[in-house]
Amino acid sequence: MKKFLTNNGIYLLAAIAVFAFAFIRKGDQLSAKDFSQKMNNAAHAQVLDVRTPEEFREGYIKGAINIDWQGSDFNSKVTKLDKAKPVFIYCHSGRRSSSAASEMRAMGFKEVYELKDGIMGWQAFDLPVVR
Repeated sequence: MKKFLTNNGIYLLAAIAVFAFAFIRKGDQLSAKDFSQKMNNAAHAQVLDVRTPEEFREGYIKGAINIDWQGSDFNSKVTKLDKAKPVFIYCHSGRRSSSAASEMRAMGFKEVYELKDGIMGWQAFDLPVVR
């Protein structure tokens, strides 16, 4: 019986952790309008584009730096950013930036905001892109 309770307890804690993680992540994904507003109002905002350099050259959000999520040097380059300052992260559609944001949170970054739907969502709201 004790083993049964222990296993159920572990499953319960795992379920709670998954739910909490999903809830927290959802709060950090912002629509293009909210992302833009929060980014513009944040002191010392760090804007991070995690697309490939080729994608970055096609157009990016003003002030963004490019660190390719798929590059072998992603972690070493990201460690040069200030963990105490907010990071506003995006990619093309939101998938890569979501993975990169999770990695950055695990690395100790305190505030990481994801652009829901990536730069595609940004452009859908007719927000400016540097070319």
